[in-house]
Amino acid sequence: MPKELTETVKRRVAELGIVTVTRDDRCGLERTWRSIERQSRSVRWHVVDGASRDGSLEWLLELRQREPLLSFTSGPDDGPYDAMNRGWRALEATYLLFLNAGDELYDSTSLERAERTLATSDAPLVCCDVVLVDRQGRNSPGRPVERSLAALDRFNAIFHQGALIARTLLQGLGGYDTRYRFCADYDFFLRCRENGVEALFPTFPLARFVRDGLTHRRSLAWAYYREMAGVQRAHRLPVNRSLYLIGGAKALLGETLSDALRARISALFGGTRGATPLGRE
Repeated sequence: MPKELTETVKRRVAELGIVTVTRDDRCGLERTWRSIERQSRSVRWHVVDGASRDGSLEWLLELRQREPLLSFTSGPDDGPYDAMNRGWRALEATYLLFLNAGDELYDSTSLERAERTLATSDAPLVCCDVVLVDRQGRNSPGRPVERSLAALDRFNAIFHQGALIARTLLQGLGGYDTRYRFCADYDFFLRCRENGVEALFPTFPLARFVRDGLTHRRSLAWAYYREMAGVQRAHRLPVNRSLYLIGGAKALLGETLSDALRARISALFGGTRGATPLGRE
């Protein structure tokens, strides 16, 4: 690597930070930490804990004694997006990556690859690939990767676990809209597009996304897809009617059984043409 680029990477190293929001998920939090700990370089990690009662706070207190780059807060919040807003405002970093408790960086070189990408681009939004996994770490089927903001017309094509977001962009757009319970990241990325934000789509996986959060719970499936359709209305987009069919299938059949239906429904409504499967470069 040329000396000039090496110096740029070194400068960017201090600018990248990770925010994790959690509540009563100590096991997931430890899993996320292990993926950060095995990186080829260190990174600042800020945890926003929603007043957990499962020992998470005690574990964080113990960890902070030996990890100076860890910071955290603990207390009630108004949901995950309120916690994410608190996180990026508290962590002094130029680029932010949001990993939920249980999510992992893809491998030990993930941050290194991210830094090299940031060193060669001034794009305020860098959207890497993610790999979906279950709690046992097994790869799980999921949405295809569509490396374009144009795909946002049909569904939320960007996972925040793979998005490196500039602090200036979060500040400029006011962060996440906490009126949304499930889809504030979709709304945020749509606002990025509407404001002409430059987005870069490198073709390497940055994170493993654990597929058991709020948006993947069978009991909440219908509410999630209904809210996604509501975001589309708010942005004056044609509502993707397949969202209702997919949401209904998940609510009735569960996550795994509805995946095959999702693929057929999406193909029927033209939702995934030209896509690349998750986790493949």
